Amino acid sequence: MKLVFTLADVDYNVQSILQFLDNSQTAYWTEPIFAFIPQIDRSKIYQLEKQDQKLYLRTIFTQLVEENKNTLKAKRIAYQNHWEICLPQITKALNSAFKINLEEEFNDMNAKITFNPICPRSLSEHSFDLFDNKLYMCF
Repeated sequence: MKLVFTLADVDYNVQSILQFLDNSQTAYWTEPIFAFIPQIDRSKIYQLEKQDQKLYLRTIFTQLVEENKNTLKAKRIAYQNHWEICLPQITKALNSAFKINLEEEFNDMNAKITFNPICPRSLSEHSFDLFDNKLYMCF
């Protein structure tokens, strides 16, 4: 079981956030975005056409990625190191819980570190998002 942590690029962050800023979404999905990314102006984003929303968010995330690039890189390394240290224990626990030998399974998992507080999972593609809460260093 292998997991690689990667940093989501600006475009991925934009697409990830846009899927939850659709007008049909409830506050359950939208409020965390506005709470954790105060740079996004709630009234402005909903007045823009879809293409302009992308441009608006692209500007915000370009700045966020640039301002936080060193912290993000450090977190990616810390997460990867922590995973590698804990991998035998995690594998053993999952093997026990699911009664499946996972040592040779899921050897291509990807955890994308994003600014999106909502963490979509695409387990069929062996991928999931991991929210970067810039307020603290986890490890």
